[in-house]
Amino acid sequence: MSEVGDFLGSVAKGVIKETGEIINETVSSAKELGAAAVNSAKYLSEDIANAVTGKNEESSKGEDSKSEEEKPDPAFIPDTDECNARLKELENTYILHTAVILCSKADHESYLVVTKGHGEFIQGIPQLNVGDCVPNVNIRNFGICRSPKNPDVQEAAKEILDKVKKENEGGFINKVKNFFFKSSGDVCDSEESLAANCAGKCDPQIFVDEWPDGKEDVLIDGKPALLGKCKLSCGYDGEITIFTSGQRD
Repeated sequence: MSEVGDFLGSVAKGVIKETGEIINETVSSAKELGAAAVNSAKYLSEDIANAVTGKNEESSKGEDSKSEEEKPDPAFIPDTDECNARLKELENTYILHTAVILCSKADHESYLVVTKGHGEFIQGIPQLNVGDCVPNVNIRNFGICRSPKNPDVQEAAKEILDKVKKENEGGFINKVKNFFFKSSGDVCDSEESLAANCAGKCDPQIFVDEWPDGKEDVLIDGKPALLGKCKLSCGYDGEITIFTSGQRD
């Protein structure tokens, strides 16, 4: 039985449901914001279960039955040698529906999906091509964004400054400083600098029609097959990378 550890295991909870249809689900994720409604994704829940946990629903015995001594698979923990080696192998691997993706400006992982397949399948799962890069359609919402360029993050910073100014007009800088920084030498005295420490709702800004570096000699529905080495840039300075292939182990 394969494990992906806490990093991906937490994603699978609550999204595995007995249905063969694409479903709508609302995901709430607002630890830093207090409350933030995050756009839901349409997933084939059976594919998500396989993509994220690598095991069938029936093999899961619930959280209570897990041993405290169980350790996450280091191959799925970012920045470990095992994970880096796995990602190296992933570079030339075909990418399928429900592959896990990461963004350098996001707190959480998300999924790469297709609402309609291209007619090519691996292990019964739809294969993706480089054209599958439409935000909020193929590139599912990451939930929380921490890019200072995101207007929602900027608004969060503005609200904090306005509130602190109102509560303590004579010394709001110190109040902000003490709240956000451990060192007294770090001063956050503007909306711009405060935004670097705030969070807002993710809204992927993808301005290209295709992922670069697809497999040119393998066409899926007329376009190069998507590979694990492909990357995208978000308009808010985030780098979107592929973390799993979506293939079953």
